[in-house]
Amino acid sequence: MCEHLNKQNGAKQILPATTLDSSNMISKKDENKHQEQQVSSSNCSWRNPEDENLRRGMLLLLRNMLFSNEAAIMKMMNDKTYQERNEYKATLLRKLELHLYQSASSLEDYANIGTLYKRIRTIALKAIESP
Repeated sequence: MCEHLNKQNGAKQILPATTLDSSNMISKKDENKHQEQQVSSSNCSWRNPEDENLRRGMLLLLRNMLFSNEAAIMKMMNDKTYQERNEYKATLLRKLELHLYQSASSLEDYANIGTLYKRIRTIALKAIESP
């Protein structure tokens, strides 16, 4: 039997319930695919399809954290078109958010902004170490 956290849980209020900027973050098709991945890989634990607003807030937070220095991104991807850069950034954000969501032991751990930088750094170090 699955256990789902109550919507009134205090952790739900750490990130604002917001919608994504429709310009380049996630199309409806990608959003549906993302949600299907989330549900199919959840192993019926604490994860809940109703967490989508929280996850959207996390995506916005990650975008602001990782891409606040747009000039550095432009230098790294100088040979790419504007559309290719936006697609790369959106894909990177979706994969990072999905990894954070799936690897968290609870909704509180996932939404804990105090440990977010450390968790992102751990993911990056594992990605560098793996072939």
